[in-house]
Amino acid sequence: VIASVSAREALALRRICPYSVMTIKLEEIKEEDTQIQQLEASIMEFLGIGQGQGQDASREDSGSSSTVVDDFIMENIKRYIRIALGLLKVIKQYKMRHIITFHRFKKCARLFQFILEYITRHGNGTDMHDEQAKAKATTKDIAKRKIVKKSNLSFYLDVKYISGEYAKSAREEIIDEFNTEITLANHHKVLCNAKVLQEGVDIPRCD
Repeated sequence: VIASVSAREALALRRICPYSVMTIKLEEIKEEDTQIQQLEASIMEFLGIGQGQGQDASREDSGSSSTVVDDFIMENIKRYIRIALGLLKVIKQYKMRHIITFHRFKKCARLFQFILEYITRHGNGTDMHDEQAKAKATTKDIAKRKIVKKSNLSFYLDVKYISGEYAKSAREEIIDEFNTEITLANHHKVLCNAKVLQEGVDIPRCD
C-alpha cells in the first residue's frame, strides 16, 4: 500500500462522490389482484412463453444457455414485480431522477424495462395496490395518457435498456442521453443495464 485515506478524506479530495445507501422494500403482491395477474400475463406474452419466440428470446446471454436464463427468470418473475413496485415508490418518495439498474442477464434487464414501463403506463407510476390509483386508472384515462404531453403527466418514467451487445456509438448515445439534465420535476430516467456499465464508467448525474 503506497497511501491510504479515510472515506471522509477521499470525499474532501473529490476522489469519491457523496452517497447514501438505502434498501428497497419488496412490495407485497396478492395472487388474486387482477392487475398483477394482467401484468404476469403480459410478461408471459413478452417472453413468448407458450408462443414460441418472445421479443427477447432470440438474444441469448453469452456464457449461459437459454434454458438457464429462462429458468432463472421464471423463478424470479414475482420478485422482479415486487422490486419494480418498490423502486417506483422510492423514486417518487426521494425524487430520484437518474437511476441505473444492474442485472445478471441481458434478458432480465429487458424484462425489468418491460415491467417498469407496464406499471407506469397502467398506473401512472403509482402503487398498483393503491385503491385510489386503481379507481383513476380507467381505460379512458390510459388512452388519454398515450397522447398527453409529457410535461402534463404527474409522473413520467423514461426507461432505456443497454448491454454490451450494442455498438460503442450506440452505447455512448444512450449514456449521453441518460446523463442529460432533467428540467421537469415530474420526469425520471431509468437505465436497465446488463454486463456493460461497470467499473470506470463515469455517469455523474446517476442517483
